[in-house]
Amino acid sequence: MIQSIINIFSNQADQARLVTTLIAAIIAVSVVLLNQWLNSKRARKEKIIDKIEEAFTSVVSMQELMNNLHTEIVNNYEKYPKNKKNYSLSLRGGAYKADEYDNAHPIHLEIIRAGEKALMLSMLYFPSLEECIKQIYVKHQESYNGFTSSDKLQDYLAIYKENRIICDAEFAELSNKLTLIMNKHMH
Repeated sequence: MIQSIINIFSNQADQARLVTTLIAAIIAVSVVLLNQWLNSKRARKEKIIDKIEEAFTSVVSMQELMNNLHTEIVNNYEKYPKNKKNYSLSLRGGAYKADEYDNAHPIHLEIIRAGEKALMLSMLYFPSLEECIKQIYVKHQESYNGFTSSDKLQDYLAIYKENRIICDAEFAELSNKLTLIMNKHMH
């Protein structure tokens, strides 16, 4: 077999054709591989940008929902029963009882969902955000527990004010970190 190949390309013109064909094949394969690499790099970057947008939207949603819940509680505090149960629905799943979901404030449940999404995205894509999100959720939960266990609006407001200062600082830190991540992954 090798001998027949050597005989076929014994002429210098045939050898030149073989070298030209090999160079063309190497260039073609290189172009295909480079194109694949660039396409996968672009797809990865676009996926990260989508995840940054999702994380940002979840964080903003948490902040808006927390503000809405506080406003709802303050404006309607007297309408809530005095013996409110302390529902500590926790972030990152857990075994919830159906009546806990039924009795928890609907806005609180939306905050949990937004927080779970933000936490999941941070754990999968942006680990630097995870602690801020957990801290915000813990402080929100303390405020919500203050609402469910307080008989007086002033007691709730004291707990809320203390936790809100920490949440605002964490939201500012989250915003800065997300901005850095966005700048790093811009097109």
